[in-house]
Amino acid sequence: MTAASTRAVLSRVASQRDSIVAALLGALCCSSALAVVYSTHLSREAYAENSRVRSAIDEIEVQWSRLQIEASTFSGHERIERTARESLGMQLPDFADSAMIVSRDRERHVESHIEADGEQRGERP
Repeated sequence: MTAASTRAVLSRVASQRDSIVAALLGALCCSSALAVVYSTHLSREAYAENSRVRSAIDEIEVQWSRLQIEASTFSGHERIERTARESLGMQLPDFADSAMIVSRDRERHVESHIEADGEQRGERP
């Protein structure tokens, strides 16, 4: 084999190697492009799901607010009194029909507080 034929063989091998490298780089670029497209697709799906979940959360919060208003409406004293009057026929007793019962312990407790307040002000019993 001569030097010229060796150079020709090496030139063909280098040309084939360059073609293989170029084909490999092209395949890698296509793979990278497909990965970007797939990643973008997944990102858009996740964003759409996030939007659906946020909408559901907003609807639930609105419903919760309505339920809180409804609960406060139904638990109001005036509603309870009205229901007692209308449904059960109940009514508040007249002043003449009512009596206040105070236990002796309660009286002593109130008197001790009155004495303590007077002592704090510098008054003597």
